Amino acid sequence: MAEDQTLNDCGCCEGITKLTPQNLANAPGLSALAYRAGTHGSFKTTMLAGLAGPGGIPALTTRADDDPAIALLDATAVLLDVLTFYQERIANEGYLRTATERMSVLELARAIGYELKPGVAASTYLAFEMETAPTAPTSAIIAVGTKVQSLPGQDEKPQTFETVEQIEARPVWNKILPQQAAPQTLSATMTTLWLSGAALALQTGDMLLIVAPKSGGGFEAAARRIATVTVDATAQRTQLTLETSSAAPVAIASSETGVWALRARAAPFGHNAPLKPTINANGAIT
Repeated sequence: MAEDQTLNDCGCCEGITKLTPQNLANAPGLSALAYRAGTHGSFKTTMLAGLAGPGGIPALTTRADDDPAIALLDATAVLLDVLTFYQERIANEGYLRTATERMSVLELARAIGYELKPGVAASTYLAFEMETAPTAPTSAIIAVGTKVQSLPGQDEKPQTFETVEQIEARPVWNKILPQQAAPQTLSATMTTLWLSGAALALQTGDMLLIVAPKSGGGFEAAARRIATVTVDATAQRTQLTLETSSAAPVAIASSETGVWALRARAAPFGHNAPLKPTINANGAIT
């Protein structure tokens, strides 16, 4: 009685099957493409399956790795593994999303007429302090490419910087300080004002009169109220923030610009006189 093949669904008697080429379908939006037709194991399994199939070599019954024929198939599988690996890497470098090499991104950008800008090294400002001993030279030339290494912090590495131009250094220049203040241009509509001194007795709500140059010539004045006062005792200066005003500056005849604090308040004469009593319709005095 013949065996019913339809009842044999475990597949244990089918032997090895071909595993290559593998499915190369890729979903959209991936960070890497799967583009290999197979690997060493799948290539070797496929070639071994071909030995027993149609067009194979049924007489070759051994599958030992030390057999010359099987060793040749194993070497071929290694070759195909290497070739498909690089084939997949080349395919990934052909798309902007999956490219990992800078040159690949550069060439892809050039395809649409865009050229990447060259990389810019980190830069910093360097200050050289010269020896001031009596026997020290009065000047020295710091050549281009002089290396200076930073002091690393916690979990950091030292960074090396190089000078990009030749400079002259002198001991007498050690005490040169950078400019810490700049002239302030007054404006009748300015919102921030810096004043010299830390004891100006100004407070929020005080009124200031600002006389400033007028565009096109002449001078203009505006009364502005102080919104905030910030005193810097170390630098001996006071920063004022001024409230905005809807009133337009007034053109005046003046010979100098400046800022004046309006400390005294004036009122019309008689502003505190008692009101004149009146008699209402009921005869009561109010």
